[in-house]
Amino acid sequence: MKQFSVAVNKIEDGILHVRSAGLIMKEASQFASDVKVTKDGKDILEWMGLKLAVGDVITVNIEGPDEEAAADSFEVFLNRQFS
Repeated sequence: MKQFSVAVNKIEDGILHVRSAGLIMKEASQFASDVKVTKDGKDILEWMGLKLAVGDVITVNIEGPDEEAAADSFEVFLNRQFS
């Protein structure tokens, strides 16, 4: 299993919008591995409208046959979205 965290340095309106959540799901669907993105133990993809603030940390757990490639790609993607 691969795990990493990303600090939120920018976010629109302090809310995870449907568009952003959709982009996260689209990125995750490119891989065979299971991808779980959480904040404070809550899966952010299950909670549309989850409040995110600058300084929050989101954690990503990836497990599966292509977890190395998925982790590398997903970390770059999330840093682009939130950093």
